[in-house]
Amino acid sequence: MHLLYSIALALALLVTLPFWLLAMLRHGKYREGLSARLGNVPLSLRPTKPLERCIWVHAVSVGEVLAVSTLIDRLKNRFEATRIVVSTTTITGQSLARKKFGAENVFYFPLDFSWALRPYFRRLRPSLVVIAETEFWPSFLLLAQVHQARVAVVNARISDRSFPRYRFFRPFFRHVLRSVDLFSAQSEVDRDRLVEIGADPGRVHVTGNLKFDAEFSSQEGVATSLRCAIPPSAKIMVCGSTVDGEEEILLDAFQSLVKDHRDFVLVLAPRHPERFQF
Repeated sequence: MHLLYSIALALALLVTLPFWLLAMLRHGKYREGLSARLGNVPLSLRPTKPLERCIWVHAVSVGEVLAVSTLIDRLKNRFEATRIVVSTTTITGQSLARKKFGAENVFYFPLDFSWALRPYFRRLRPSLVVIAETEFWPSFLLLAQVHQARVAVVNARISDRSFPRYRFFRPFFRHVLRSVDLFSAQSEVDRDRLVEIGADPGRVHVTGNLKFDAEFSSQEGVATSLRCAIPPSAKIMVCGSTVDGEEEILLDAFQSLVKDHRDFVLVLAPRHPERFQF
């Protein structure tokens, strides 16, 4: 089953290769960290002590990095002698993680192929793998088990959109999720969905959303600028993580609202940095 998955993933990458190349050329996406994604372990990740083991935390992007920040602080306090490394998928997540945890401890998550992942497991020798939300990469989870690393999925959630797909492939994911020792679900709904797609009920616990524990600085540059520019009495509507096509709809709605509410302010935050100038 895992072999079929690897073949399907390779074919999918081959078919979509023109898209990835175009994204690299037009926006520079995926170009940064390409070598690391292909299995070349950065020199900064070399163990500082003989036979050193570590904790590997994977957080896809900015939201996940913020969500695990408090958890990582607690892990550092509890396991003072253990190195904690963090992998991300996006450029923005990588940038934030480097600021928070140090560039020498942060790297791009490799492609989910055994040949790309194995060098990291050999070099890092993680005793614990912590995955934020729903990064159920089959090869990654299988190799974690092979290398005797315990696996915890924190802030786990299954969205309305992805749930039907997970349920359709339940026999496959039931096999994949056996590698996970602990699921920390955001809600009872997420717990039930995890169990329905194959997670062991005894390993799934509801602990709430880690993002509510994240600490945000009140002195961030953008927040400070907005605070100075927007009148205190203004009604503010924030639309975050928007994608192509949504901004036009929101702007039309805003034009209707502002006719009756002159002090209405719209704050748009596109999901992808390359679209900030939409």
